[in-house]
Amino acid sequence: MRIKKQNITILLASLLILAATATVHSEEPGDKVLKQVTLDGKEVTMELIYQGITEYNPNGKIIYIKTQEKETWFEYDVQGNCIHEKGINFLEHLYEYEKWYEYDEQGKIITLRSKIEYWFVTVEYDSKGNPINKYVKDAYGEDVSEPLHYINEYDEKDNLIHIKGFYYSNDYYEIWYEYDENCNRIYEKHSNGNEKWYDIYGNVIHEKNVIKFKIPIELWYEYNEQGDYIYTKYVSELKTIFEGRYIYWYEYTYYPDGTVKTRKSYFDADFHQG
Repeated sequence: MRIKKQNITILLASLLILAATATVHSEEPGDKVLKQVTLDGKEVTMELIYQGITEYNPNGKIIYIKTQEKETWFEYDVQGNCIHEKGINFLEHLYEYEKWYEYDEQGKIITLRSKIEYWFVTVEYDSKGNPINKYVKDAYGEDVSEPLHYINEYDEKDNLIHIKGFYYSNDYYEIWYEYDENCNRIYEKHSNGNEKWYDIYGNVIHEKNVIKFKIPIELWYEYNEQGDYIYTKYVSELKTIFEGRYIYWYEYTYYPDGTVKTRKSYFDADFHQG
């Protein structure tokens, strides 16, 4: 029996597609891979570490995350609220957990229930929808931790400009926010020294005093034309050979309407080793 040339071509094309698909999905978090990336307008090949994948539904909600540390699934109701979360933590002897969420009419979380620890989290809100009280209790109604209370301050345009969260033990933290003339949040500062700057679309473009790798560092974030986060640039207060280098890269696939379907993250292998 002869196989027509056209059929052979189709078969080979199908095998190539399958091979490409297998290559993409053969990456496991922690694997080292060679990637073509753009640096200062030039295409270069770099050795990166594949960190993991995040998958989204057509409404832009996260439905699945897999990294070296964890694997997590999410379910949503028709309003788009997360009602069920299930995960595995690989760093804690395959610790498994499950959570269920309940919401009020405004879509604010009012109760969080955990299957493993059998504790319940209840949140109360002010008239503007920001938390003012948070209680964590066990199955018997006893406090698991100290209740957390918030004092929220607003400007004349009802922008949240200051949060103070405190416990009965007087431990507390504070966050301050600043806005532009169009009420877009452009800056925030935390009482621990962390700072964030935003663009007009609400994307974080710069962070300072972030404690990672056991040292305070600064991070700059860059986005593509769709507003998707694609690079992270690193600078530390301790001068290192990685000063000014890009350390994270992101790859996306999209639904037909342009909504993000998957995001893969990669880490500079040399930086990781350093």
